[in-house]
Amino acid sequence: MRALPILLLAVFICRTGFALDLKATDFGVQADGKTDDGPAIQKMIEKARAHDGEAIRLIFPKAKTIYASTGKERYLFPLQKTKNITLDGSGSTFLLHPNIRLVDLDFAQRPCSRT
Repeated sequence: MRALPILLLAVFICRTGFALDLKATDFGVQADGKTDDGPAIQKMIEKARAHDGEAIRLIFPKAKTIYASTGKERYLFPLQKTKNITLDGSGSTFLLHPNIRLVDLDFAQRPCSRT
């Protein structure tokens, strides 16, 4: 009997209705490609966590460069144990310092990412 490889595909289905939209610029994100936007993004995430499980969308400026050299526990988006959070990059580029990782989704429920 021959074993066949099985391909598992993870599909994230994004929500279309949100309880709250959080705009990065409201939290101080500069999106100029030079300023460390990490602390402002952490403020956004803290606000999203405060809405425990509600559908939240984190919206970034359209087609800009987001630079981050700091992050909580070395992650720009520490989203572990969160529910229903959508990252909407709006076509922006995320430029990270080599010591920073983009996202931690350990035990996150229904995460979503949009370009």
